[in-house]
Amino acid sequence: MRAISPGIAAIGNAITAALPKSATGTFSDHGAAAFFTTWQTYGFALTGIAAVLLPENAL
Repeated sequence: MRAISPGIAAIGNAITAALPKSATGTFSDHGAAAFFTTWQTYGFALTGIAAVLLPENAL
């Protein structure tokens, strides 16, 4: 598991970079209520946390 954790974290960082673009587009088009009801908002929060925790556990 330690050998693949940095790779998984890199994929998590890429996802964390892509999802906010979609979420902010939803915010600008439909407002705050739509922003907090889309899966992208929570997806980038969870992948961001995972991308931080995986490398810490791999060391």
